Amino acid sequence: MLLAIILTLMPSMLFSGFLFPIFTMPYILQLYTSVFPARYFIEISRGIVLKGTGIGELWPNVTLLVAYTVIVFLIAATRLRKKVA
Repeated sequence: MLLAIILTLMPSMLFSGFLFPIFTMPYILQLYTSVFPARYFIEISRGIVLKGTGIGELWPNVTLLVAYTVIVFLIAATRLRKKVA
């Protein structure tokens, strides 16, 4: 469980923009942050809570989160089907 936390949760928090602003990171790490869905969630949360923006301005982030969710769900469903069947 500790290994799972170190490999998933810590990088997700560090590269989401929650602790450190993304624009202050080196360019390579800025590109790397786009892998983590927490980045898009943080941008959506900040947009809604701090700026009061609507879905019209946040739709790229919402679309990426939905796409990520669908991809992870499909991978999980195919892996489960292989184990059960």
